[in-house]
Amino acid sequence: MNNVHPILSVNELIITYKNGAGIRNINFDIYPGDFVALVGSNGAGKSTLLNGLSGIQEITGGTIIYDDHYIENNKPYRILGFSPQNQVIDWYLNVFDNVLLGPLLAGFDKKRSEEMALKALNKVNLQQKSKHMVDQLSGGQQQRVQIARAIAHEPILYVLDEPTTGLDAESSELFLQYLEESIHHRECAVIISSHDLNLLENYCNKMIYIENGEIVYFGLISEFVEMNNQTARFAIEYKGELNNALSKLESDDEINIIHTKPLVLDMNKKMRISNIISLIEHEVEIVNIHHEPVSLRETYLRLKSVKGEQINERK
Repeated sequence: MNNVHPILSVNELIITYKNGAGIRNINFDIYPGDFVALVGSNGAGKSTLLNGLSGIQEITGGTIIYDDHYIENNKPYRILGFSPQNQVIDWYLNVFDNVLLGPLLAGFDKKRSEEMALKALNKVNLQQKSKHMVDQLSGGQQQRVQIARAIAHEPILYVLDEPTTGLDAESSELFLQYLEESIHHRECAVIISSHDLNLLENYCNKMIYIENGEIVYFGLISEFVEMNNQTARFAIEYKGELNNALSKLESDDEINIIHTKPLVLDMNKKMRISNIISLIEHEVEIVNIHHEPVSLRETYLRLKSVKGEQINERK
């Protein structure tokens, strides 16, 4: 990364509200190619952070710097595509004109803006609704209008706060696929928050985990999952019936059986799968063995559970 400019640098960022809540000590850089999941509980500070990055929330301290390398002199607002958590729609305009505002405000001329608006409407599958007033649309369709306006001008950095809320599974997948393709074909990056951790893990390569207004983790999702799991998961397909071997596995504190046929188990990373194989192959014929990665969602929920238990123990 030495020869690559960060699109965004956040240093010692503080945003404080009158009640004392907010975010503090926030530091991270975003580079081209980063697809960053913003993860945390409700009230952790995710929206505060994203609103600060977009400029709609005044910061209390620290700096948010967008690198000049990515800013066009005649189109300075093209760098950012922002979709807030709360719906922002111009109700007096039709669908097409709502989306058209995105590239117009980013500095593109009318003809180019119209082309970009049509392209964005196609991406969110609303081209047939372009002349409708937005109050004629369903909630999910209105959300797609907001998304289309945020992406129409092809920004360098997408800042997206719960953009898939209200969308069906297919629309959510198509939108994330579009973002992934944008990263691969253009010099851009994405920061996206969502409670659908499975969806985020399928597309994001990095994550910001924020709790109580501070970053707990920033880095690769794969490393976060690896460092926060002391177990390995294996799935073993077999023919026959497990009896004594299954009883021995169930009595082992280092093993957690999730399913019996196929045999899916979590085991301490220090253990060897060969020992499990030796135990069960006396009773059954092993057909296949494969390692199953633990998901981001499982890792996150497990961490939250452990922290909850620690808090209860201190009370």
